[in-house]
Amino acid sequence: MGGHQPNQDQELGFFIEQQLVDCDTEYNSGCNGGLMNNAFEFIKNNGGITSEEKYAYKAQQGSCDAKGVFTGSCGTDLDHGVAIVGYGKTKDGTKYWIVKNSWGQEWGERGYIRMLRGTSESEGLCGIAMEPSYPIKSSPNPTYKSKDEL
Repeated sequence: MGGHQPNQDQELGFFIEQQLVDCDTEYNSGCNGGLMNNAFEFIKNNGGITSEEKYAYKAQQGSCDAKGVFTGSCGTDLDHGVAIVGYGKTKDGTKYWIVKNSWGQEWGERGYIRMLRGTSESEGLCGIAMEPSYPIKSSPNPTYKSKDEL
């Protein structure tokens, strides 16, 4: 849709197509298209639509998640490293990891994505728990002496 909707402060902000692609399967057909009036009906019946910041466009059909947490399938054939930089929980109790990718700020939520945490699969969503690695610091921080140039 790429349009605008007012937020609670009556400022205009972008809303995004991805939530419609993922979630509007009763009125429209996801990646197979649909009609604007049907999308408007979905938005009305859904009580609104989230922002582009919270539900980034991926150009493919995924699982519906109106809260902006990725819950779709993506396999466990790992070929790329990411960094878990935090975690949180939505208002409805969905637990998620905050994951930083190296593909730049144009990807996801300015380079980050919220991924479902606490799945029943031991490998985690998308294999995120399969090959964890992290550095361990065992030496003290170096001390630097300031050189006065004057």
